[in-house]
Amino acid sequence: ARGPATLIPVFRSHSPRSHTMPQVTDSYVFWTHKGGVGKTTLCMHTALTYAELNPKQHVIVIDLDEQANLSSTLCTELGNVFESHARQPKNGLEQVTAMQGTFVDNSGAYSRTLCGMLLAGEKNMYYRCKHSANSMQQQIGESAFLINPKKEGINDNLPENVHLLCGDRRIAGLSAHFVQKCAHPDALEAQGMGSIEAEWKTTHLLLKDWVTAVATELPSNGFDGVTVFIDCNPSMNFFTELGMCTAKKLVVPVNADDFSLAAVKNMFYSIYGMYQVGGNMAAYEKKMFHSVAKGDATKVELPKVHAIIHNRSSMWGKKQATCFAAMSKEQANVMYKAYDDARKGEGGVPPGSHRNIFNHAQLHGGAEPSTAEEFADAFTGVMRDMGSTAVVTVHSGIGLWLVKRNKKNVKSILPDAKVSSSAASSLADLIGPARQSLRADPEDEDNPGDHRNGRDLYLVELLQGRQVGDEVRENIWREASQGANELGWTNKRRRQAVEDDDVAP
Repeated sequence: ARGPATLIPVFRSHSPRSHTMPQVTDSYVFWTHKGGVGKTTLCMHTALTYAELNPKQHVIVIDLDEQANLSSTLCTELGNVFESHARQPKNGLEQVTAMQGTFVDNSGAYSRTLCGMLLAGEKNMYYRCKHSANSMQQQIGESAFLINPKKEGINDNLPENVHLLCGDRRIAGLSAHFVQKCAHPDALEAQGMGSIEAEWKTTHLLLKDWVTAVATELPSNGFDGVTVFIDCNPSMNFFTELGMCTAKKLVVPVNADDFSLAAVKNMFYSIYGMYQVGGNMAAYEKKMFHSVAKGDATKVELPKVHAIIHNRSSMWGKKQATCFAAMSKEQANVMYKAYDDARKGEGGVPPGSHRNIFNHAQLHGGAEPSTAEEFADAFTGVMRDMGSTAVVTVHSGIGLWLVKRNKKNVKSILPDAKVSSSAASSLADLIGPARQSLRADPEDEDNPGDHRNGRDLYLVELLQGRQVGDEVRENIWREASQGANELGWTNKRRRQAVEDDDVAP
């Protein structure tokens, strides 16, 4: 069985599609029913690294948290870190605040933020915005609300294929409005708007409909699709519900603590309606998100659990520290119990519900897990603690790969911080297939035990399990040799690594 460190990549690159217009090829929502697990940081680095590894994908990052921390980080002004004298970072919060006063049309009603997008979507105003844009720079239609930090000169260190739907602290003021609109029939009459169920569905699909429309407006030349990453508030509020109604896959970051264990249990209750209390709570539970979402009049498709990421794990080499591994095992047991209960029709859901709750594409046609260990192999991953590296990257608004490629200039941003590139390797294991340039240096001062071997090479990972001809095999060897030279490998070890029996059948 595979261990967590050799997990089949959680976030897969996509083969080119035949259509001429980009479509949404994948969408991930990051959510845990508690704060402080590193969810926003993980979402940020996953999205940026995915964008770097997949330059033919438009990557849309959506910030649904009223604190807008993800937006502030991506909008940090720094200057190119490859320049010898990169200036000190300028906090992106000022840029986010400025976006609240930047509008997509002459009416001044719809700002280039999540708040403006929701208000325009609610009133179906995209068409009018399209014909009253202030300038050509402010695009037309739904995509007018997107920011491209790289192309707009905000953050020079992001890939050009990264687009941001900027967070907005003012969404807290919109919450009561949307909650009232979506109130259950027992609490609010339709008032001539049609059924409340229809209003609930229309409102909860505002973000999904917007994403679908944006995909058709983004440039198609050189791109083959759109991948979406969504960061949510840790609470189960209306905006978290928007994320759940938009994404196809749910990524659950957890820490090695009992609070994360409780959060995992609550997730199955809040989103999928498992383990309901019943009794005198039954009438109230019928009005909760999970009940309305799967009602006959709504039937909104919810994301499937795609991966549980043991975040901020202390590592030695490629293994978790003992106490972290023990807690990860306990969390896997809880997740597997929910999986098995859903399969058997226990926990208040029909038999076979595990296929509606968990993403079985992770199994790649293999047998369903029958033990907690097999479940962990298929559905969990490990992300090492980024330590000071996380502080520097978030402070500077840069991706982890820049730490690897230009550690000297990155360290100059916070001179006293100890910056390691090993976190880039850990993230690359999750995203995969990962380029050699994103791999950690075996001489990394923070990670002396992490000596990688040939099985970790990018092209070996990419082609593993496929038929590989002699010409392709030679290209693999050539690519691996280039990376191996940087690591000081001998010719014999290079050749042996690439010609390993596991490369291809």
